[in-house]
Amino acid sequence: MVHYKPYSSNAPLLEVVRHVPFNAETAQAALVTAITPTPNVYVRANFDVPALSDDHSIEVGGAVLRPLTIKIDDLRKMPQKTVTATMECAGNGRVGMVPLPQGEPWKYGAVSTITWTGVPLPAVLKMAGINNDAIEVLVTGADTGPREDAEGKVRFARALPIKEALRDDVLLALSMNGKPLTPDHGFPLRLVVPGWYGMASVKWITRIDLITEPYDGYFQTKRFSFQG
Repeated sequence: MVHYKPYSSNAPLLEVVRHVPFNAETAQAALVTAITPTPNVYVRANFDVPALSDDHSIEVGGAVLRPLTIKIDDLRKMPQKTVTATMECAGNGRVGMVPLPQGEPWKYGAVSTITWTGVPLPAVLKMAGINNDAIEVLVTGADTGPREDAEGKVRFARALPIKEALRDDVLLALSMNGKPLTPDHGFPLRLVVPGWYGMASVKWITRIDLITEPYDGYFQTKRFSFQG
């Protein structure tokens, strides 16, 4: 059993990096714990938190044999898996870079270790049936908004190679640290991809699509990429 290591009650829960949209890093005092307590888990958002309810459902489509609509309650009834993983924002430590690149001015607290529980993504993909020509899994969130370098509103979406998406530790997570996800962390459903930077773990999932061409959407190619 993993126990939370206590730390000073006077320590801040989070250190705010930006108020709107809300971005905050884990306070240094909380990083000494083996598992980061939920109130201390760093928050990364590109837009306002979408208001989703517990009766939310997701669509699974694209290059599949059987398109699906799955309700959150259906996922809760499926076999669950628990994975403990450290999640880190790709921009963690940005303030230490010279010259300072664009983006949120993260210090070194955009990292947390969480115990996630949910349905392995491969279980849902196998329910839908994967076409032979599918090469990536595109996961789309409900969060959307304007960007200075894009026309209209942009929705957050990221794609994973099929091989990565079929790992049994990649979860459609319903809970964190033994309790339901909080709104800031993707309630009611988010992706968790251990070993990848946090942007791969799409929050507030609305759609999962199997695609036959490499995804080149905004948050795949124009953001969260390093240009030397």
